[in-house]
Amino acid sequence: MKRGINLNLKAEPQVNAYYNRLYDQVAEQYAWAEKAKATGRDATALVESKPAMDLADRCEQIIGPPGVAKRYRELFAERKDRLNCIFTIFEEILDKKLGDFETAEKRLEQAVKTSLVLVTEGVVVAPLDGVPSVKISKNYDGSPYVDIYFAGPIRAAGGTATVLPLILGDYARKLLGLDRYKPTDEEVERYVEECAVYDEIFTRQYKLSGEEVRKIIRGCPVCINGEPTEEREVSDYRNLERVHSNRVRGGMCLVLSEGIALKAMKILQMAKRLGLDWGWLEQIIKIGKGGEKEINVEPSYSYLTRIAAGRPIFAYPSRMGGFRLRYGRTRNSGIMGKGLHPATMVLSDEFISVGVQLKVERPGKSAGVFPCDSIEGPIVRLASGEVRQLHSLEEARQCLDQVKEVLFLGDLLVSYGDFKQAAHPLMPAGYCEEWWLLELQKQLAEQKKVEGIELGPVLKNPKDVDGATAVELSLQLGIPLHPKYVHYYKALNRDELLYLIEKAKAANKVFDETRIVGAELAFDEELKKLLERIGLPHKPVNGALVVGETQAYPFLKTVGALADEKPGDTHDVLECLSRLSGLTIRDKGGTFIGARMGRPETSRPRKMVGNPHVLFPIGLAGENIRSINKAMNSQDAKRQSTGVVEVDIAHYVCPGCRKTMPYYYCRDCKARTVLQTVCPKCGLNAPKEKCPKCSVPMKHYTKRKIDLNAV
Repeated sequence: MKRGINLNLKAEPQVNAYYNRLYDQVAEQYAWAEKAKATGRDATALVESKPAMDLADRCEQIIGPPGVAKRYRELFAERKDRLNCIFTIFEEILDKKLGDFETAEKRLEQAVKTSLVLVTEGVVVAPLDGVPSVKISKNYDGSPYVDIYFAGPIRAAGGTATVLPLILGDYARKLLGLDRYKPTDEEVERYVEECAVYDEIFTRQYKLSGEEVRKIIRGCPVCINGEPTEEREVSDYRNLERVHSNRVRGGMCLVLSEGIALKAMKILQMAKRLGLDWGWLEQIIKIGKGGEKEINVEPSYSYLTRIAAGRPIFAYPSRMGGFRLRYGRTRNSGIMGKGLHPATMVLSDEFISVGVQLKVERPGKSAGVFPCDSIEGPIVRLASGEVRQLHSLEEARQCLDQVKEVLFLGDLLVSYGDFKQAAHPLMPAGYCEEWWLLELQKQLAEQKKVEGIELGPVLKNPKDVDGATAVELSLQLGIPLHPKYVHYYKALNRDELLYLIEKAKAANKVFDETRIVGAELAFDEELKKLLERIGLPHKPVNGALVVGETQAYPFLKTVGALADEKPGDTHDVLECLSRLSGLTIRDKGGTFIGARMGRPETSRPRKMVGNPHVLFPIGLAGENIRSINKAMNSQDAKRQSTGVVEVDIAHYVCPGCRKTMPYYYCRDCKARTVLQTVCPKCGLNAPKEKCPKCSVPMKHYTKRKIDLNAV
């Protein structure tokens, strides 16, 4: 690295100067590291952590091939689409335009690993250790197919990157003219058994059924293979010719369950971009086919699996009264974070707190939650029978002891990007203030005039519009009724709605001169349940259900209690209400999302049993805690302390004094030592792969006695 280079970033001068200063400081530290390495005292003579200027540079240094960094920058400057650039680089490696590889198999492996490094941005080990090898193997009919081996570290890549090698493998199959993988019945059943065994060993986010595994293996055109990672072996379908071990292949199981099963929609999208047919995946996606523009998304129960005792379920899948989907983000939610009203957190007995993990129905699998007080708060029924919507943290705390039932949990604020990242179709949103404001502004922009209403306060604070103004704006401009005065009418069927309309028409209206300031509906249990179901604030008073001043006039207007209009024959409750009221009534519910408490406390550092003191080979001399201090106090047969242990250790020889030692550096000669090969059988020291006398593989280590006190 050279100092004094101007990075010429597209940023303000002070920002550019800051990064130039950072670069100079890194260059200085790197120069010191090179000097330290040059002394020869370390295991390697080069600095392992190489500085990289950007993603492309990082990729070329980690995996190659030479020239990929320059080509990636050219493509990205032209297209501005990272995935599109990666697909092009994949093609060019296969076409021999990038890199110099002798065989198609080597080109394929390099192309897959380079693409995976670019997708994961070179920050995880998945491209190197998670995909040990990519081969071109043979079906039993002699046709070639793509055979991808996965290992445990593929988990670090994340769900989408986990399945990318499969998509790329199928694309390579298309480009190289290879056949698809044709599994035998025995091989398919071997996959089923391995997934079942792996599920016994580890708890996973999604448990595949045997039938789902069969559909995946028979449908996938690429072989999902893997290295044996677990000690347990399968009991049936052993010793198969194309499966090289009877042990469980953990990487393969992870790709099936946490890759294909959970990222099926994302796979379909990527496959379509490359012109690949992965339609078989629709058999395992819990989404029914609709029209060209409409997708019928079924409730998903997967987040309820493997729930632990003591973890509350806040809402069942897609059930009315759960979390209402609200699109947007707040400053504190970050990437893939969700927003909740703080009053909802209080009502959950504070099981939900800032940053806690929730398992959610959609989008994705889980979410960290953060407070947002500008979205809809929860609706509750108090012990007195009053139904109230809570608008603040303080209000929730004041009435917490009086809450009898939570009727509606409030909004769940989700950004559009979360759906895109999870490759989940966008779901219908409930009618909300920002939507209403856009429709108002659109009508005003068309030069439509409003009489008798001062629009300044309405446009400045669209959340705080009184009922009379909301109704008048709807009548004059033809816009939908303000969402503050729309309730969850779709929770009712036609008969229930007609009953509500009948009772509302018979209600006693309370006037302040000519203005309606209240409505008193005759109390009955069925009506009370209907009002609770639609979330209309009210309270029982002297044998009546009283709707207060805020909601009385808009509610009576909505249900047609102020006119003689007939509901008609329609079974659509919103259409019926729009006909009765002369207003446009939108669906306030939209989409409800289920959620339960996650298990954030199970995330902890992975520690080696015994907390080893050092990474020096002392065998069993340090006992179960691998303590070098205990090893130094080891005793011989006469129970005398010797500190001498016999271990397998590297065979280094100093070229100067010819001493054998376990070090990279001879302290006497001040020179680097040379790693030599030794025959484990006869002890011959020779630079050969196999011993010329014994014909056994040579090794770089020998079993020797080491004096730890001298070390």
